[in-house]
Amino acid sequence: MIRHRTSALLAAAAVLGLGTAAMAAEATPAPAATPAAQPQETSAVYGDWTLHCATPAPAANAPADAPAPQKRCEIDQAITIAQQPKPIVQLAVSAEAGDAALHFVAALPAGVWLPTAPSIRVADQDDALPLVYKRCLLPGVCLADVALADGTISAMQKAKVPGKLTFQMNAGKDAVLPISFTGFGAALAALKAQK
Repeated sequence: MIRHRTSALLAAAAVLGLGTAAMAAEATPAPAATPAAQPQETSAVYGDWTLHCATPAPAANAPADAPAPQKRCEIDQAITIAQQPKPIVQLAVSAEAGDAALHFVAALPAGVWLPTAPSIRVADQDDALPLVYKRCLLPGVCLADVALADGTISAMQKAKVPGKLTFQMNAGKDAVLPISFTGFGAALAALKAQK
């Protein structure tokens, strides 16, 4: 998940320092520890869209009467280009906590031109829908999003041809990438069923 994967990368960096402590612990027996709760993650593929759900593990220092962590779900799609095995852009549709509206989120690569808003177009005859840059994170990802109106969601569900994601790079050139809507309707129905 776009937001969760970024925090997972940051958490992984903190784990790197555990190697030497673990080797030192081998020399002296330690009392049996209760295994830490692990986050629960599931995924299902619907055409070119994947439903991802994650329930974070409870905080180690959380009081016993603390509310259980809430499951977060989104549907996403990775966009790759020729000669690059890693996705250049990650797209997701999800609901923000406490917000009934669905948001379309694009994780764009480093080097985007921030003064020019990225946009999506479901069909060539549709007006472009501008996204708003929210923040840029390490290692070189900028997040932009927009709340989706019902009409746009309906158009995405009915689309038979790819849409377009357009954003500008620092060199002043527009990057135009296809957005597949194959499986979007089924993925969205599965997302809504998670609520």
